[in-house]
Amino acid sequence: MKKLAILSVLILGTLLANAQFEGVIKFKKHKTTETIDYTYYIKGNKVRIEEYDKEGKLKGVMLIDSKKEEVVALSPERKLYMDATNSRQPAKVNPKVTKTAKKTNIQGMMCSEWLVQSDQEGIFVTYQVIDEPKFSFFEPMLRTLNRKDRLSKYWLEVPGIENKFTMVGIEKYADGKQKVKLEVIELKEKTISDDMFNIPSDYVKFEK
Repeated sequence: MKKLAILSVLILGTLLANAQFEGVIKFKKHKTTETIDYTYYIKGNKVRIEEYDKEGKLKGVMLIDSKKEEVVALSPERKLYMDATNSRQPAKVNPKVTKTAKKTNIQGMMCSEWLVQSDQEGIFVTYQVIDEPKFSFFEPMLRTLNRKDRLSKYWLEVPGIENKFTMVGIEKYADGKQKVKLEVIELKEKTISDDMFNIPSDYVKFEK
């Protein structure tokens, strides 16, 4: 019985360690002229991203399915949806990556500092990185979105980022001036309804 109990604890520990994050992550993006709020709803291989303006009004929604490699954009104001899957090949920048010894506690999560530099583009990026398997949704989500912004593009060129997540990303020019800062302001594990990833029945498809 004792061996069975120990085995049960080991199995439970393994399951918990391999459990994927399900819940809500809120980001704030600081740019030179504006601040944008994002709310991410994550469940398995699906992510819903909501974008809000400075007045707190919902401006747009992205539904990402990284397993199918599909992205759908929703316009709440116009009640339209469209295929936003981006299959272009991003330009390679081959940045230099330095992992420092600095540790920072952000939102109760211990983060390591990574410095990513591109001499080609004259840009420096600092990431505050969590290394946990439960955040494995992040890398395939970014690959599916295929964004051209440097915080996303540089991250995807860092070796071994499959199970990692960044709580803060700061992009700076070569002179040290900050261009963009993206930071997590809230991270909460909770059950997310499957309905959050469906196109509303009253939305009409927008044809280009």
